[in-house]
Amino acid sequence: MIWILQGIRHFGNYYLYKLNNPECRELIDKIISRYGLNIGLDIPQRIYIVDDNFVVNKIKELMAIQGEIGLTVKVWFFSRAESNTEICMPNLLCSCK
Repeated sequence: MIWILQGIRHFGNYYLYKLNNPECRELIDKIISRYGLNIGLDIPQRIYIVDDNFVVNKIKELMAIQGEIGLTVKVWFFSRAESNTEICMPNLLCSCK
């Protein structure tokens, strides 16, 4: 259903582009909002984990980033970590072996 609504919206934008007439686009938006056609159709942002070590590998790749962006990533990880969670960073605040 979401793909159909997106197609209809794109048609409204195309109609506005080709004929410079916003009436079709406004009508489409009114119909969608009036009947609540887009309620509950949002695609949630999810990560589908297909590998057992996917998250661990991605965190290691992020922690390996050098420079200012790397520092920003590390600060973000430390600020999001729970108090009982340890984040292992070799040669920096690492208590693991």
